[in-house]
Amino acid sequence: MARTRVFRVMRGRMHFKCPSCQSKKIVSVSPRLRRRSVKCHKCAETTNCSLNRRALRRSMQSGRIQMIRFDGKEFEADIHDISDAGIGVELSIRDSLKIAAGQRYKFRCGWNPRLIAASNYEVRSVKAQHVGLKKII
Repeated sequence: MARTRVFRVMRGRMHFKCPSCQSKKIVSVSPRLRRRSVKCHKCAETTNCSLNRRALRRSMQSGRIQMIRFDGKEFEADIHDISDAGIGVELSIRDSLKIAAGQRYKFRCGWNPRLIAASNYEVRSVKAQHVGLKKII
């Protein structure tokens, strides 16, 4: 059965490492590809590769946090992902209608206070219930 792994693509190539035998090789990747199956040249096991082309590292997270707008209004949100440049959250339908691009927020995380930096964030995109915020220095 094929396994799925995430590989980073740099300059049109990915460094493939077989999950079974640990053999390595460089594989060329087309610019529009998001997924690709690669067969190991030693053990012949097939691996489904999910291709990551992001320059900044992004980690997936889950949990409830508080979003605090500068006028004092608070929303509860489900954290989706965190990177050095920003954060992605999911809101309830009612709360997502109250958010617009350009608004500034702070976050409070009760279960891990060091998870989110004590910075200000600006709303960059609102797509249905998913909100993307960029860290402001």
